[in-house]
Amino acid sequence: MDVPSPHRRRRRGLLALLLSAAALSALRGFSRRSLDGAPSLPPRERRQLSLLHGGIHLSHHRDPKTIASKGTTNSDDVVFNPDADAEAFLDNLKAQRPAVTHAGPAASEWAVDVVGIGSATRPAHLAAQPQTWASAARNYWGFTEDNDYDPNCSSNLNEVALQAFLNTCRAPNLGSKEFGGGHVDQPGWFCAQRRVGRALGWLSHKYKGVDPSELPDGLLIVDDDTSVDLDKVRDIARAARPPGGPSGGPLAVAGSVFTLGKYGGFRAAHGGFGTFLDREALQFLSRPIFCAPGKLRRGNSAFMNHVCANLMSNRAGELEVFRKGDNVLDVFYKLSSRPFFCMHSDWMSGYMVSHYLHMGTLEQWAPQGLRGVCERESVSCHYQTPEDMERFAAEHPQGLLKGIEREGEAMSLVSLPSEVQQQLERLKQSEEIWLRGAFRCVGKTCGSNFWGSEAQVQDAAARYRDEYEANNAPSPLQICDRGTYHAPLEYRMEQCTAFSQNKPMLLLEGRNARGRMGNNLLELIHAFQLARDKGVQIGIMGQSWAMTLISDMFFERKDGAWREHFERTLCMKIFDTEEETEGWDILHLSTGDLFAYRSPAPMADYMASQLDVFRRLFANHNTGVGVSGWGRPAGDMCMGINSLFRTAEERRTGIYSVIHSRYLEGLPGQRMLKKVSKASGCHPWAALAMEPEYVKGILRPLGMLDHPVAFISDGENPAILERLLADPELGPRIRVLDESATSLGGDITLAVMSNVFIGNPASSFSTFIGKARLALGFSHNELFRNIDPQTGEWRTVCGDHCLFDYAIQGMQA
Repeated sequence: MDVPSPHRRRRRGLLALLLSAAALSALRGFSRRSLDGAPSLPPRERRQLSLLHGGIHLSHHRDPKTIASKGTTNSDDVVFNPDADAEAFLDNLKAQRPAVTHAGPAASEWAVDVVGIGSATRPAHLAAQPQTWASAARNYWGFTEDNDYDPNCSSNLNEVALQAFLNTCRAPNLGSKEFGGGHVDQPGWFCAQRRVGRALGWLSHKYKGVDPSELPDGLLIVDDDTSVDLDKVRDIARAARPPGGPSGGPLAVAGSVFTLGKYGGFRAAHGGFGTFLDREALQFLSRPIFCAPGKLRRGNSAFMNHVCANLMSNRAGELEVFRKGDNVLDVFYKLSSRPFFCMHSDWMSGYMVSHYLHMGTLEQWAPQGLRGVCERESVSCHYQTPEDMERFAAEHPQGLLKGIEREGEAMSLVSLPSEVQQQLERLKQSEEIWLRGAFRCVGKTCGSNFWGSEAQVQDAAARYRDEYEANNAPSPLQICDRGTYHAPLEYRMEQCTAFSQNKPMLLLEGRNARGRMGNNLLELIHAFQLARDKGVQIGIMGQSWAMTLISDMFFERKDGAWREHFERTLCMKIFDTEEETEGWDILHLSTGDLFAYRSPAPMADYMASQLDVFRRLFANHNTGVGVSGWGRPAGDMCMGINSLFRTAEERRTGIYSVIHSRYLEGLPGQRMLKKVSKASGCHPWAALAMEPEYVKGILRPLGMLDHPVAFISDGENPAILERLLADPELGPRIRVLDESATSLGGDITLAVMSNVFIGNPASSFSTFIGKARLALGFSHNELFRNIDPQTGEWRTVCGDHCLFDYAIQGMQA
């Protein structure tokens, strides 16, 4: 890739800024051109094809609403077409082959083409799709930066040019004031929004002029981290349009659909769950268009009049790129190439279907695709890694579509290296989740730390194991490219009932909460538990401490369906204003009350309830692609892991430990840990001091001293880190992340997804991490440790489950 010098980048950025200003001001003085005629621009106003920070400058920008507002029957309002040079460039580009192509076996009864929208930064995803679930497709075409209008888009889109682009796209009457929220430092994201449009050009090249019988039965457009059961899609299509029956019009259906109010209103799909168009839809979209200037022609088909009317409405500027004989795919291929393409790619696809697919509308298949949910019943799953696609194909064999039986066929696209598997098995064999015993020692006298809870511990263990066995295969839930085991994907989440004003509602409100983040997280978890114990509803104020806490780490806002997904997943109703709570039976509790709440539920129920909440949260962890509840760019919970491991493969296979050093303000922390020590039998100060010998005594028997050890801390006692770094055996393994490379949320995920976690049982931050780890199937929460008087070695005295025991943890359980 040709990377321009800093001086060239600076000049390009300045040029982009000037062109941006010029584009906004160039609303007058253009010579008119009819839809059928040739260009008639004066020489001084003719523009040549130019690159504008990664986009093809096809035409001067005009605000679509200033055109549409003048009416659609005045030919003087029709703007000029792209320059001939631009047209020639685009005609040549759309015929260029995608980065990934795959021709599947001939299907005997149903043929589907698949388009994958991906990136050269993760080629394994596009390579995996045609080898797994899409292997049955007639054609698979994968698009990356290499196929873009400008392959160097992201490097050309420097800071100045990107800001100019955002200023334009967030201007009134053009884009959206939230366009690109959460991506202002990711130029590649803006470049990628045009990639679906680029793929439409290829489809036009392949489908235009083709006999309808040679078109596929359907087309599927997906992100590169999506898996789709093609048999289920076929069944959905046949149920909606029975073979041999009367035509019900073109079919457009997607995995997850939402509604937008811009550009005349339309339905759009979340691209990650796939969009399917049937053969009739492809016929309409690839049919040449001939429109008279400013009026509808007599004798035109209903389709032609429908398309021409929408072209002249020009809601999104599509009229500016239209040329006689184009089809709908051509129009949106060229629209996407414009320098000020101010749509998310999902918006563009939905807009095209809603306004240009005659008699068609975008429907949603069932069951709806949900983030973090991938089951045998799912039609499509998002956020899939190559390994997930392998598992998806094994569970969704699609034998009918391919005409072969694949039941029991082994899939082996990607596997963990043998040394990684061996270490994971070693850790699995050394789990001590349910350990309890006579570990509370005073001198030579030792008492039990069960505190009369033997039966409850046994019941909790049995329930956890039953659920775990149902999820024993690696879960499709991936967090920062790392696999989980015990997740909410096979473990069915309860369905939330409709919110009712006739039922009391606990309301999480107020800007301030008690204590630090660890305490706040505990207060949130206790609120969920209280609502379940008391049989009440739970609500949340949109500008409260609780919404800040959740949305800074989970449930980033990406689209209009965010509120519905949040409320349905957490069974928590959002109130934006105090006035909205009128008429509801509101229960008010302080955060101190929530912190101190003790559930009367048996340990088995209490653990299952809390673990369910953790799974719901982490299945919706923020990745920095949306905005938080306050409208700020959402943080990336993967920051810490991404800093420790630079590539997806390293993140997937990396073995590491995390130390959480929480000094707890010195003497108060010592008193708190001594209290836990008396109840559990753990050492009274070792988890505070984190001496090198203590850490090595934990890691050495587990074989973890050969792997990185990340250090996160409250920073109160720098001497702890200094001692660890000075140790000749442990020091070289210690990894300290730069503050700019992570965040509190990033630290949490780094610790939650580690193979071994060493923390402080007196810290609510450590206990939150430990509980989340158990929810996702990870043990080795090394919090309750003491020296074995017989061997002199460090040992566990209270298993991972002790984090949920009031007798051990008090209010922090």
